[in-house]
Amino acid sequence: MSPLGDVFWIQISIQIIRDENGKTLYYQGTVFDRTAQRLLEKQVSYYNRLFESTLNEIYIFNGDSLRLIDVNQGTLENTGYTLTEIKKLTILELTPIETQKSIFAKFQLLRNKIQQKLMITTTHQRKDGSTYPIEAYIELIDDESHLYIAVVHDITEREGQRLELDKYRDNLESLVESRTQELNHTKKIVDNANKAKSDFLANMSHEIRTPMNAIIGLTHILSRTEINSTQRNKLTKIDSSASHLLTIINDILDLSKIESGKLILENGCFSLERIFNNLANMLSEQAKIKGLDITLSLTDVPVWLKGDSTRIQHALMNYLTNAIKFSADGNIDVITKVLETNAETLLVKFSVTDQGCGVNPEYLDGIFKVFQQADTSTTRKFGGTGLGLTITKELAKLMNGQVGVESKLGEGSTFWFTAWLSLGEEVLGFDHSISELDNEKILKTSYLGANILVVEDNEINAEVAQLLLTSAGLTVDIAENGLQAIEKVNDKTYDLVLMDVQMPVMDGLKATHQIRL
Repeated sequence: MSPLGDVFWIQISIQIIRDENGKTLYYQGTVFDRTAQRLLEKQVSYYNRLFESTLNEIYIFNGDSLRLIDVNQGTLENTGYTLTEIKKLTILELTPIETQKSIFAKFQLLRNKIQQKLMITTTHQRKDGSTYPIEAYIELIDDESHLYIAVVHDITEREGQRLELDKYRDNLESLVESRTQELNHTKKIVDNANKAKSDFLANMSHEIRTPMNAIIGLTHILSRTEINSTQRNKLTKIDSSASHLLTIINDILDLSKIESGKLILENGCFSLERIFNNLANMLSEQAKIKGLDITLSLTDVPVWLKGDSTRIQHALMNYLTNAIKFSADGNIDVITKVLETNAETLLVKFSVTDQGCGVNPEYLDGIFKVFQQADTSTTRKFGGTGLGLTITKELAKLMNGQVGVESKLGEGSTFWFTAWLSLGEEVLGFDHSISELDNEKILKTSYLGANILVVEDNEINAEVAQLLLTSAGLTVDIAENGLQAIEKVNDKTYDLVLMDVQMPVMDGLKATHQIRL
């Protein structure tokens, strides 16, 4: 031990010095410091224990001959070789023949110092011929003697987990594919069902509207004849009931068309003044009966716009009809204003405000839902299906807009919707003051004596159309199907052909195509 308390290792050598007669003269001692050597021996011992105790396989081999020089006990246990047997092999001979060429090519990268370390995933072969997957890390440990060390890890368990994972993934992919096929099959069934539904509704639309048009048309014709007040009163009630029924039918069919994605918006120039005139003429009688005043205001909205005027009029009609229905007195105001402009498009807000009974706040969230009204007593008291607001919401969505309502119970409501529209161009010679109800006057003034062909397979509807058009001063011929229509058009020149779509022998679409050729 040094004066400082440090411990160090020494080696003492003692020599006896004698005279020529062999008598001991003195003792001579030499002390050697062996501390560094002792530490080196301890390190070597430590690495030897580590070398022998690790579960991984450790190989020391010559980089030139690839001959194995030493291995640890774990290698002998895993491979089944004795130390003598394994030292006769090269590092490559522990791998299957078919992999040796590719492994040697990778080792060349390490030997040529292109890489400092090398990691190889391959297969080792035991003495009995069985194989197992390994991951080997190889690096140079002595450049002078070209010694390399390879630490090999048996990855059998990891590979098993990977194979299980791959199997699970394959099963999952198979399951997903199976579920996808099931979903596609289900979707196909649903699509077929939707198509069947659409076809059914299209057919029902024709079958229901045909007799309804006959009832309304004949009622209108009878009301224009010489009848007494009692008969006129009954015809008015028939006309009102039939029109109400037709409105319900149209709402159901329109909603179905919207839900199936088959409602396509038009995009034409139109006048807001014309829409307001149409609404005023159609609703003025209902409003007058209840003592209501309807005010329509354009504010800053351009008169000429581009979009689907029919859908805008339909949405406003739904709001106005409700406002009249739920108001006992007061005013109904229709206000339009521009909320936002973007290049040549603008976001227009249409609002209908009444002074009616208002809506209970607890019902406001669901008021635009399909087949839903504020409460069940509403239907009993005021009638209706609750479809009008839903249709307005869907129409607004189609026009990239929204709907909303503000209401106070007992004070009235404001229903609104927005729509993105384009700036329109003025139609020359267009008269804003003329509404759709003035059509008969226009026909008598501008088209008196025009030749019209009505193609209609329903006898009653054909008769109604003929009577209405004849009363407007037009000359009318009838064809019962598309084939007859083609024959008549070939024999005579017509100013207009009114073509039904669904007919026997030849439908209206095929007939129209033939006529236009």
